[in-house]
Amino acid sequence: MKLENRIKAGYLITVILAVIVIILLIIRFYISRKSDIYNFYISQAYHISQNIHTMVESVEFNVLSLSLNVLVKTRNDSGFTNFLNADEKKFIYKYGAEEERIIEVFSRYRKTHPYVNSVYMGRANGSFVRSHKRAEPTKYDPRERPWYKLAVKDKNSVMITEPYRAVTTEDINIGVVKALAGDDGAVYGVVGADITLEKLSDFVSGVRLIKGSHVMLVDRNGVILTGPDRDKLFKKYDDAGFEGFEAVMAGDKGMALIKGDGRKWNVFYETISRFGWKVCAFVPGHVIYAEVGGFVRILFVIMMLYIAAAFFLNRVLSKKITNPFNRLLAEMDALAKNIENKNRFSKIDTDGTDEIRRLADTYNDMGERLAEAYRDLEQNYEKLKEMDKMKTYFVSMISHELKTPLVVIEGAYNMLVKEPASPPEKRKALEKMMELNINRLRLTVADLIDASLMESGVLKLRKTRGSINRLLEGVKAHFSVIGGERRIKILTEPGGEEVQVTADMRRLEQVLFNIIGNSLKFACGDSEIFVSAEKLKKDDLSGIPESAPSLAPSNEYVLISVKDSGPGIEEKELERIFDLFYQAGDVIARKYDGIGAGLSIAKKITEAHGGLLWARSEGRDKGAEFFILLPAEA
Repeated sequence: MKLENRIKAGYLITVILAVIVIILLIIRFYISRKSDIYNFYISQAYHISQNIHTMVESVEFNVLSLSLNVLVKTRNDSGFTNFLNADEKKFIYKYGAEEERIIEVFSRYRKTHPYVNSVYMGRANGSFVRSHKRAEPTKYDPRERPWYKLAVKDKNSVMITEPYRAVTTEDINIGVVKALAGDDGAVYGVVGADITLEKLSDFVSGVRLIKGSHVMLVDRNGVILTGPDRDKLFKKYDDAGFEGFEAVMAGDKGMALIKGDGRKWNVFYETISRFGWKVCAFVPGHVIYAEVGGFVRILFVIMMLYIAAAFFLNRVLSKKITNPFNRLLAEMDALAKNIENKNRFSKIDTDGTDEIRRLADTYNDMGERLAEAYRDLEQNYEKLKEMDKMKTYFVSMISHELKTPLVVIEGAYNMLVKEPASPPEKRKALEKMMELNINRLRLTVADLIDASLMESGVLKLRKTRGSINRLLEGVKAHFSVIGGERRIKILTEPGGEEVQVTADMRRLEQVLFNIIGNSLKFACGDSEIFVSAEKLKKDDLSGIPESAPSLAPSNEYVLISVKDSGPGIEEKELERIFDLFYQAGDVIARKYDGIGAGLSIAKKITEAHGGLLWARSEGRDKGAEFFILLPAEA
């Protein structure tokens, strides 16, 4: 085969491979883009569901607070407004002083909560008190309303009604209500707050989506609660003209293709588990196609232009590469003829260098550098994803640890302010509640500061010679009081040999507080936590994990162990429990308080002393044992 044809064949193969690569990149981009869009809308639906859940929880908490308000709890309701026999043409509102104060409380709450339509209270005598006047003073018996009946069914809980229509307006409401019961358990009224679906629609419609998309809220029965088309509100999805919506109702979250309003929709949905409602992001099919297909079409055009340019360059460059060889062959033929004809010998002159080899070497070098750069980029991307995951976890965890005590402190403070004449016992209990949660915040901040010191490597130790025995007795005395409330005993080995160590005793006490506090948090009631200490010679050391860091050299060591009979630790988590902010399980649904820094801080302090900290457990429900190994001498 001629050299020119071989070069053309090589170029053709290169073009085909490049086209295959481009096609694979187009396919990969298509899949990746669809996945990004799916994750975006599922994430948006999830955040909406969480915001609605949080909003309703906030209203529940405030309704519970209202039910405990001294003014609201009054039994003197004979003079309250009554609509049982009201004539809307002749009715005149007349409020007593006590009722006006209740209306002021209700009105203030309504004005400060934009998603609440009204705050009200119905009484067993048929009276009805509301944050603002009704649209029309028609006959009205609160005892016959669904919110009143629901609250009476479970007088000890805050209840949430199914959506229902208002009497005097076209509003569709969701009631959050709590029964008022006396010491004898008899219900004498119900207090509640209404969230209208119109205001809920305003809340949901505020979420930013791709142009042409919107959000709908559907209840557990398939009834449309919110959406841009008011004609479809409070209708079942099939009556609203949606086909294929059954797939949405059958799943917890995901994406389904449905038809409605004369077009196809991609519906991304998330279920609010507590209410069974579906948060649905409706995205027109052509929008998804435009988002994904637009760039694909551009890549396809680029690929076709590339093929055309490649064929053109193939022809031009093949000539350019083969021409020097043709000239060389011509000169060689001329030389052979000159020799054959016995003409004078002339040198073969070739101008040019081994450019093909140089080009190959340059290409190979460039490829290696590009591959190395790509590997670094991939590693950095994975690190960024892990950091983003850690950031999300940290924000969620810190939000929980700071918000929970703040909510309790705020609630207790509001009750103290609103009920200045409450009994001393109640005030003392509320003050104690505030003190405990302030301490909880203080400990959380202290853990964050210690974690920062550990990570930055600026922890300073003030070592002195101290007694481990006295340290254990002090720790035992502290936790015996806390553990006694749950019938958990803190045991230490009686008598025993005096164990001395050179260490920062305050930091060492912090290590024991963190470890024993951790065991106490997870321990079951009526159980024991055993703490012991002993001196060991260098040659007697055993049981140290292979993955443990190096131990500071010493002739004698001190081994402290903390053993509990709690839920135990799975083998795969034995190392991770010492990671900063790590907690087993889902952070959103976690059962125990704390920011997950205690064991990490304890390990950093131990290692700063040249020691080791590790844990051992035979698995779930088999307890755990923590070991602190320290050099006896500094």
